[in-house]
Amino acid sequence: MSDQINNINWDFGDGKTYYGNGSLSAIYHNYKTAGTYTIKATLLLNNGSSIVKTVNITVTNTNLLKINKITIISIPQKTNNKRWVSVGTGGMWQTFTGAWDESESYGTNNMNKFADIFVYITKSSSVPDPTNPHSVTTAYPEHLFTTGINPNQLNLVFDVSANNLIMGYDALENIKFTFKDSDALNSLLEDGGADEIIDSYNSYTSQFTNTSNSVTFTQGSLSFKVDFQKL
Repeated sequence: MSDQINNINWDFGDGKTYYGNGSLSAIYHNYKTAGTYTIKATLLLNNGSSIVKTVNITVTNTNLLKINKITIISIPQKTNNKRWVSVGTGGMWQTFTGAWDESESYGTNNMNKFADIFVYITKSSSVPDPTNPHSVTTAYPEHLFTTGINPNQLNLVFDVSANNLIMGYDALENIKFTFKDSDALNSLLEDGGADEIIDSYNSYTSQFTNTSNSVTFTQGSLSFKVDFQKL
């Protein structure tokens, strides 16, 4: 009968559908939550008729990783700090390397101005190709979460336990943590320009599976700890 099939309409039972290729029988789909789903395949035949097939499946959550807390231990120095240096009756801006400190940049007199840090988290995993679920895309990048801003480095702990940062080990390739200095306007947060990247780190699944409930990552002057659970 396969030579009579023109196309297949797939309904995965979770609100997602796909108008498939009748010549390809294999199809891939990721479910976001556990539960029982009814998959319906409507086979559209060349003669204009159709055949409907359904099957019930149960999806369970296994081999899951949940990130609970990120604690910054140290960050690199900043190479383009600016300060005003008086020379005679005038002066000049001078660039210097030091702590992530912009106390004299942009005209502020706050001598204790440090990075307004937040963390941008992404993951890469193997998922059905978004444009063609008959195949799998490896290392597919996806934004996972952006933390709130901790101004002036007063708090270097980001508690994300309530944000359900849960992902499956089996499909997970890596998690990227990017530490940024916010440049939002009208606060301690500088001049309203683009947020600056302090540093970033690519962690891999094995770095979580081979440890208990926390792991410390170090790369040059960047060091941070991630507390997590295996569900």
